[in-house]
Amino acid sequence: MMKKLREKKINLFGKKVSVFVIVIMSLALVSAALLTYYGVITGMAVVSQSVIVEDSPITGAWDTSLVAGTTVVDCDTDQGEEGSGHSVKNNADVEAPVQFGTTCRNVAGTDDGVQYESYIDWADGIDSPECDGIVTEIYGVLKLTSKNVVFGQSPWTETADMKATVKYTIVGDEFSAEVIDSEGEWNLDNYVLVYYSDNIDRFTNPSVAIKVEYVDENLPYADDENVDEYNYCGDTYEEGISTGDNYEHCHGAKIWYVPASALTDNEDGTWAINWGQASNFLFETDLIMYSDDTGNVMDLLANGGGFNFCESNAFALNLVPDTYTIRTEIQPVTTP
Repeated sequence: MMKKLREKKINLFGKKVSVFVIVIMSLALVSAALLTYYGVITGMAVVSQSVIVEDSPITGAWDTSLVAGTTVVDCDTDQGEEGSGHSVKNNADVEAPVQFGTTCRNVAGTDDGVQYESYIDWADGIDSPECDGIVTEIYGVLKLTSKNVVFGQSPWTETADMKATVKYTIVGDEFSAEVIDSEGEWNLDNYVLVYYSDNIDRFTNPSVAIKVEYVDENLPYADDENVDEYNYCGDTYEEGISTGDNYEHCHGAKIWYVPASALTDNEDGTWAINWGQASNFLFETDLIMYSDDTGNVMDLLANGGGFNFCESNAFALNLVPDTYTIRTEIQPVTTP
C-alpha cells in the first residue's frame, strides 16, 4: 500500500509530487494546531508611590531677599529651628534606600554639581565654585515632651509641663544630637540625651539606654523591637491595650532627654534607667532614623519608617551679590 502511494503522483504548484508527501504534509498541518496555554490569569495593578515627602514638590520654600551674613532655615512652615520639619516616609513593605542630592546654582545657570552629604561647604572640593560662601546643612529634627506616664500602659499622654526640640544627624560617619530649643519651667542643666530601644516584652522587661555620644551604628539598632514589632501609627492594640501613639512614622528609634541622676552605668556601653524619675523625662513624639553609610545612603524602614528634616543655608558676609538657587532632592537609590 505504502509503495503504491509513493509511486502515485499528482500535480501540485506545477510539479509532480508523490501522494505520500501530501499525506505527511497534512499530518504536519494538523499537528501544528496546538494550544498556546491551558489556562491564564491576568491582573492589573494601580501603583502608588512608596516613599513620600510630605507636600512635595516644595517650591519657593524660603524664597527671600537677604543681606549677606544671614542664615535661612527651611523647617516645614516655620522659619527657624523650632519648626517640625519635612516628613520622609516609606509606605512600602520593604526597605527603601534613599539619599539627599543637593545642587547650588547662580543666576548665570552654572552650578557646583550634585552633593550627597548632609553638610556641604560649597567651597570645598569644587572645580567651579559658583556657590563659594554658602554652607548647606540638612539635619533631623525631633520634638520631645513631658508625658503622663502610667507604667505598663500605652500610649503615654503628653503634658504641657516641658517641651524641647532636638537637632540630630541623619546621615554621616558619626551620630550627634543636641537640644536646640526648650520651653517650660524645668531646669534642664543636668539632663542627658539617650537612645532607648525596646525589648519584645517592653512592659515586663524594660530595656536599657545608650547615651547619644555612644551610638556607633545605624538607628534604630537591629535588635530594637521598634524596627518592625511595635507600630506607633494609628490606633493599634497590644494584648488589649491601645499602643497607637498616632506618630507620623510607625517604626524607628526613640530619643529621650532624662536627668543624669536617672542613669546608672552598666559599664558595657549601656545605662540602666531609674523609672522612679520617669515623670521628669522628656519623651519622643515621633520616631527617627540615622545612617552611618559611607555613601550617604539610608535604608528607610518598611511599613512607615522615616524621619523629619530641616535645611539650613548660611550665606557668608563676603558672599558675591547674585541670585542663588539651592535645590535638594530625596532620591531613590538603585542597587546593582
